[in-house]
Amino acid sequence: MINIRIFFAKTGRAKYISHLDLNRCMARAFQRSGLPLWHTEGFNPHLYMTYALALSLGFESTCESVDVRLLQEIPFEEVKARINACLPRDIQVTRVAQPVMKPERIAWGDYLVEIRAPLLQVFQELMAQDQILVTKKSKKGEQQVDLKPLVQVLDCQQREDTLYLTLRCATGIHTNINPMLLLDALFQRQGMERPWFSVKRVAILTESLEEFL
Repeated sequence: MINIRIFFAKTGRAKYISHLDLNRCMARAFQRSGLPLWHTEGFNPHLYMTYALALSLGFESTCESVDVRLLQEIPFEEVKARINACLPRDIQVTRVAQPVMKPERIAWGDYLVEIRAPLLQVFQELMAQDQILVTKKSKKGEQQVDLKPLVQVLDCQQREDTLYLTLRCATGIHTNINPMLLLDALFQRQGMERPWFSVKRVAILTESLEEFL
């Protein structure tokens, strides 16, 4: 049995597919590929799949991954080609490799954000605050969180009426900050409804800022 990690992109119209539907989509593609994949045992066998990190609905990503197990050795490029042939064009495998790190090591996620509104000055004022307090909802209820130490601005540019941001957010099983918490704080500060925006995850990193492999 061979553990493999399948890295894939989820872009375009696929950003509207929930994590549950993505799981179903990937499972169907794996089955149709004809690859010898390991299934759990017992009364209700199912395909073994483990995702490193769920992606929020409406977000694009170029760095998602899912772990599966092969019953026999097959070249990784063949695995990639056979799965891609069974996937929609907006979900495509970019790389197949053996897992190097456990998902527990994930600590940061990098996001490209595009907002069609002239908000540079308001954003800079927001980030200049000593605290950025927001209400974070989870299965355990609501809690107040200070985003200031949990979100880093790697780049910030206003070009015409569009604000472009590169954000690094605390991400993982211990602390998971959705970029929308910061964006909604920005929109509320300006007193406006959500304008058109897009968010794309472009990197998943460890505490020491190594790429998750």
